[in-house]
Amino acid sequence: MSIFNNLLQLNPNVIPLEDFFTEMFVYLLKVDEDLFCSWIEKFKISEIEVGSRFISSQETFDSLENHFSASRPDIFIELKNEDRKEIVLVESKIGSCEGPQQLKRYAEHLDNLENIDCGVLIYITRDYDKKDQKQILSTCSNPDKIQFKQFRWYEIYLFLKSFYQDSGNIFAEEILKFMEEYGLAGDNRFTSVDVLAMSNFSRVRTMMDETMGGQVSDKFKAFAKKVPLTSTCLTQMRDHNRYTFKQDLGTTGFELVLGYFMKSKITDYPDVGILLGVGPNTNDRKIIIETMKELQSSNPNWKGNNLHETKNWSDITQSMSLDKFMNEDDHIYALQDYFLELLDELFTIRKEFPGLPWD
Repeated sequence: MSIFNNLLQLNPNVIPLEDFFTEMFVYLLKVDEDLFCSWIEKFKISEIEVGSRFISSQETFDSLENHFSASRPDIFIELKNEDRKEIVLVESKIGSCEGPQQLKRYAEHLDNLENIDCGVLIYITRDYDKKDQKQILSTCSNPDKIQFKQFRWYEIYLFLKSFYQDSGNIFAEEILKFMEEYGLAGDNRFTSVDVLAMSNFSRVRTMMDETMGGQVSDKFKAFAKKVPLTSTCLTQMRDHNRYTFKQDLGTTGFELVLGYFMKSKITDYPDVGILLGVGPNTNDRKIIIETMKELQSSNPNWKGNNLHETKNWSDITQSMSLDKFMNEDDHIYALQDYFLELLDELFTIRKEFPGLPWD
């Protein structure tokens, strides 16, 4: 295990993986000017002969008139010489997908920046997530001054591996090892494990549907007031790496999620459980967050994520690793029973915390 993975595991589910890795990558770009210039040239990010550069992470842009929230791209880069100034925004995704209109919003911010000659928007993902440049730039007044580029993290990994080959740079070696551990190194070949997963997916999906069906589905419906659709589970799997029921409750952006939550590492067991989430633009978000904190402090089985964040989704979860059920004689019955217990607890919580927008 890499030293960075060891550090990340000291605060599991507290430090977002994407933010943690972004800080490592930004540090490399800051301290190694040769690497930075080679990265700019290799990926054709800019043709400017850089006189000065400024790099930061999590830079916040104030909300535009047609948006409810501010924007915070993962990496902000300013390139400048005597004749030209360019701004580069980088958004990184590891196991998650683009937020609602996120890239379009970043493009609009670039479009509204004054005193720049060019804006570059870069989208780097671990998984395949093809984007349409025309759609992203469709609301920009000056689309000709903005470039959109899309890469995969495995391309960055190969570049870093080649750049630091035989360099003896221990810091870079640990970052490369971390990227391998979280699937960022990529491998454009099917492995025997991949083929096995494809061959068995239909059976596994049937079993997951059975654990979430019947009494569990009925009780979910009784709480959320709507029938959970198994068809949405595949959408959740595609967009959020989780096979789950998902339903907004009393207000848009306050959601109930139940099912299977996959891990970034293929060797890790999924978690099974329940989640209450609140979006960055949800009405009464502040009240909901404070209530979540109160719930978490009164019940240690609930774990909070991003409860101090204002620009991201926040949630509280109660879950168990799937390996805790492996010794049961009947996995389906045991998991159904666990889901029912969680939903029963949720009915109790609704009575104890009536201030949340449940209905």
